[in-house]
Amino acid sequence: MKLDMNNLHHDITLMNEQKAGVNTLWTHFQTKLEESIGKNVPKKTARKKDGSPWITSDIKRLIRKRDKWFKRMKKSGNGGDRDKFKELKSRTQREIRKAYWNYIDSIVSPPDLIKPQERPNCMKRFWTFMKHKRSDGSKIQPLKSNGTLHSEPTEKADILNGQFQKAFSDKTTITEKVFQEQCNMSGNFEQILDINIKKKTMVL
Repeated sequence: MKLDMNNLHHDITLMNEQKAGVNTLWTHFQTKLEESIGKNVPKKTARKKDGSPWITSDIKRLIRKRDKWFKRMKKSGNGGDRDKFKELKSRTQREIRKAYWNYIDSIVSPPDLIKPQERPNCMKRFWTFMKHKRSDGSKIQPLKSNGTLHSEPTEKADILNGQFQKAFSDKTTITEKVFQEQCNMSGNFEQILDINIKKKTMVL
C-alpha cells in the first residue's frame, strides 16, 4: 500500500503541475485510494453475535447440507433429489427444535439442580436468550404485496412508503377565492356570545 501511496503522490503532483482542476484531482485521489484499500486491506464480514445460541456446529453442518441439496434439487428437478431434500429439511427442523427446547430447559432449570460453579454461566445464557428475543421483536416482519411475501429491508421499506402515500391526498392548487368559499360554512347560524376567559385562582 505504501508503494500505491507514493505513486498516487507522484500522480497528484504531476497533474497539479499540468493545471488540472480541483475536481479532477479529488476524483483521481479518491479512486486510487479506494482501489488501494480494496487491494491491500483485509476484509471480513462481521457476523451477528449470539444470534441463535442453541444452534450448534452439528446443526450448522446439517443446514449447509440441506441448502446444498436444495440447490441440487432446483438444478436437476430430479424426484430423488427432491425426496432427499425433504428428508434433510425435516431432519434439520427436528434438530433445531430439539436444540432450542434443550437450551430453554438448561437456562430455566431450578437453581438447586445447577451446580454452584455453573450458575454464573447459566445466568449469562439466560440474558443472552432474552437479548435475542428482544432483538427479534424489534424487526419488521415480512410484508405481503400483490400476493407476494417480501422480507428484504428495501422491499419492505418500499411497501410501507406506498401505504403512507395512499393515506394522503395529492397536492392540488386552488385560487384564493375557492379557498375562502371552501372555508366559509354554508347555512344560517346564530352568532355565539362573547367568551370571557378569566384567570382561575387556586384556594388552598
